[in-house]
Amino acid sequence: ALLAVAGSGMQEARSFRRADLPQELPQQHTSIGPSEHRVLRALKDHTAPILHSIRSTIGTAFHLGRAALVEQTLAELESARVVMIVGPAGSGKSAVGKDAILLLSADHFAFAFRAEEFAQPHFDATLHAGRIPASGKTLGAILAGQDRKVVLVESVERLLEKTTRDAFSDLMALAAADRSLRVILTCRDYWTEQVRASFLRSASIQHAVVTIPPLADGELTDVEAALPTLRYPLNNPTLRDILRNPYFLN
Repeated sequence: ALLAVAGSGMQEARSFRRADLPQELPQQHTSIGPSEHRVLRALKDHTAPILHSIRSTIGTAFHLGRAALVEQTLAELESARVVMIVGPAGSGKSAVGKDAILLLSADHFAFAFRAEEFAQPHFDATLHAGRIPASGKTLGAILAGQDRKVVLVESVERLLEKTTRDAFSDLMALAAADRSLRVILTCRDYWTEQVRASFLRSASIQHAVVTIPPLADGELTDVEAALPTLRYPLNNPTLRDILRNPYFLN
């Protein structure tokens, strides 16, 4: 019916509002109401400080964009339900995850959690603790019309220290059941196999791993050009190897 309406307006390049549609169409589909807007706003407000806390600059302003790694992450998300971004402490894995989420959020609904928030007996408890006024079932219904939803979970290895983590298992079950849901996990490299064994294999969920390497010479050259004060330490071979870690470089 919508195709017929659109076809009737093609010659005039006409635009349609909801009120312009035949009466039977709006009656079949309700618009998002105030309660749904509150849920989406709460998720957005919950996500903002998590992304803000992830540092992706060297110094105060130079953004260390690792475009190839971000593109690799996005490519893996096309086929894998879960993508793990792994690397040593300070390697910039969280920054890559953040950049991927920011790119995806332009066209898809994307939000973030810290791993500790899933140390709960149920996903509903995670949402409640985050002051998100919805259950997992309600949230799934609100987002059902989205062709892609993406969740970033920061430092998933921290969940291994918790005795209760059923909420994360609930999230993995949702990802396994919903083809439109994708999950990005950041994880320190030496916990990769433990996270796989504890969370992913038990859920029989398809996943991929993106490994974050040390900064390449070209990346260090870009940093040096933006921040000339680093020229001296970067020209010292021993220091240069240490400064391939973005945390130490910053």
